[in-house]
Amino acid sequence: MNIVKLNGSFDAIDPFLDAVAHWQQDYIKLDDSPFSAEFEQYVSSDFHIGRVRLSGHVLQTGAPIAGAVSLALFDDDLPGTFIRNRELVGGSFGIADDGQQGALYFNTHADLLIFTVPVSAVHGFFGKSIDMAGPRLTASARKAAFQALVAAMPSFTGQPADQVKKQCIEAIYGAMTIDASPSLIDEEWAYHHDMVLQFIKGAADSTLGLSELIVELDVNRRRLSMHVSDTFGLTLVKFLKLIRINRARRQIHECGAEASVTDIAHDAGLTHAGRFSQEFEDVFDELPSHAAERSKSRLKT
Repeated sequence: MNIVKLNGSFDAIDPFLDAVAHWQQDYIKLDDSPFSAEFEQYVSSDFHIGRVRLSGHVLQTGAPIAGAVSLALFDDDLPGTFIRNRELVGGSFGIADDGQQGALYFNTHADLLIFTVPVSAVHGFFGKSIDMAGPRLTASARKAAFQALVAAMPSFTGQPADQVKKQCIEAIYGAMTIDASPSLIDEEWAYHHDMVLQFIKGAADSTLGLSELIVELDVNRRRLSMHVSDTFGLTLVKFLKLIRINRARRQIHECGAEASVTDIAHDAGLTHAGRFSQEFEDVFDELPSHAAERSKSRLKT
């Protein structure tokens, strides 16, 4: 199979999510900052590499496809941007493997090279199984790999997938050292990262109020509240509301006008219709009814 190129520019989250292949993801827009995304992606059935430029105040959650490992490389340091528990500075890079849930957070912009490949191909490159959290990159090696692959990507279109996959693995993993010791993970960040993911899932799947949800999830309210405040600049109440408003946004996009906006909001735990419309407009700069009409038109075409 040969490599196929996908690309696009977007000023809204949902069309961007519809266009990107090989990644199960969603975005929580955290304020009214404009969102934009540009991507250039080269894909085959089990592999992709692409560059994505994002701007806004956004928390992305998602996972690579099962049986794959994804790496995120970057050119310049991105202080305040985190993938899982790693701040994207120095020799750091983002990693998630085999359907493992993770989060990307940024509050201005992110310019990333995302590489997804079967875990078996990485093990084959090293001739052994490795702990995916074990590889190390120096800052200079990370930057060199990023720049070399960005320069090479335009030549990938139409090339045999196995050839491009091998080239990318050699460029990225060939620049790494493999440390047999446990990964240098910030355990405090790892704990909070997993707690935030648990809270996001619980908030999206439930209509419980905050206090009841905290009890249901059995999480430490004080620690979660402090982390959400320190990292996202939000109260826990506001964070919960934004998770549910974004869930409603995605449902409106997927359902069009087939389901009523009021029902979608209610199912997301947002029971005050007038307040929901205003809060939705505050974040997305349009009324939910207008979003539903746009979605209805899109689904008809």
